Amino acid sequence: MKTNHREAVIIDACRSPIGRAGDRGVFRTVGPVDLMVPVLETIIERNKLDPKLIEEVVIGSAGTISGAQTRNIVLTAGLPDSVAGSDTARQCGSSSNAVAVAAHYIINDDADIIIAGGLETMDRRGPVQPWQIGQRGAARGPRPGASSPFGGGAPA
Repeated sequence: MKTNHREAVIIDACRSPIGRAGDRGVFRTVGPVDLMVPVLETIIERNKLDPKLIEEVVIGSAGTISGAQTRNIVLTAGLPDSVAGSDTARQCGSSSNAVAVAAHYIINDDADIIIAGGLETMDRRGPVQPWQIGQRGAARGPRPGASSPFGGGAPA
């Protein structure tokens, strides 16, 4: 039995500016929505996309996205209510997972135009300390010497 799958292609790539993370970060006062909206607007403008033809925006994040944040990004960018917004969280592979999800929809003829990518703002998350690696909630995990519900205190 032969199946006829469509081909999914990436037509453009765009990213937000980058800067130092943390308390001195240039984007420390910029939230995830405000960071991502110009990226969407640029992709749409550069490719002369009719926003009504975009079916979904899929955004992956290791920790910045929560709840229906992508939907908020979609609406803040001025896209029509008909454009769905989906979040995916696969740690460091989140943006790749978002692109894979979008490709899956297109290959299986569930959508024609999807914008997919990643979003992270470490100013909001904070750096992971070497002693936190492997612990749950690493960016907000216990400080050295503190007790943890996940197996005692961290090494001092």
